[in-house]
Amino acid sequence: MENSKAPVVHMEGRTNLSTDEKLAKEFIDECLDEQAIEQIAYVMERCKSKVGIVAIVDDTTEPEKLKATLYVRFFLQKFAEVTDMVEVSIYEKDENPDLEAQINTEYYPTIALINADGVYSGVCFHGFPGGHELEAFILAIYNLAGPGQPLAGELKERISALGSLLNLKVCVSLSCNVCPELVEAGNRLAILNPMITTEVFDLECFTELSEEFDIPSVPAMIINNNEVLFGRRGIKELLEALEQRK
Repeated sequence: MENSKAPVVHMEGRTNLSTDEKLAKEFIDECLDEQAIEQIAYVMERCKSKVGIVAIVDDTTEPEKLKATLYVRFFLQKFAEVTDMVEVSIYEKDENPDLEAQINTEYYPTIALINADGVYSGVCFHGFPGGHELEAFILAIYNLAGPGQPLAGELKERISALGSLLNLKVCVSLSCNVCPELVEAGNRLAILNPMITTEVFDLECFTELSEEFDIPSVPAMIINNNEVLFGRRGIKELLEALEQRK
């Protein structure tokens, strides 16, 4: 990657792309192949309401974060071309202070999901939600827009009963095929309980988390920045772990 600042202008219609931008566009075109496009379209056609997808980027020069920023830009541009059930916006850091205050993060690039009322859902992805995380990203939109995946009433009650503020940082690798289950569980909790926020991190991009919290393997979940859970968990297993913290 060329060591240049991440662009903050919209790229659609541009013909003078840099080498890094061309490589990023080619990568996204390969990731969002015909099969992936069909999957996105199929799920989005079943959504009840529109969802906002907001990306916030900064002027990083760190190679992995710069690459992720370019991926995010081209990914969201292409995603928006597939469906009219999402409204995509891309902001430079400090460009939309009110929105940034809602999301309340220090990690960029970030992609946040906004509900039909224009309110932050509590779900965001840091980095590019590709690989095995693409399906988790699509399902998060579907669960936010409705009708969403079926969930037993007893589980919904238990999720609502988690009364304290919880920040769940889910650390993944895009090549990990067991990570999405924990991501999907955390996202579902955040969508159903306004006291919970779930942030998903690609550890290849955010190595500082690995170092700060001593994370040797994924999936891992950092709870309120002071406790780490390791291993695969669905909604039931994650609920049990969080309930035991009371």
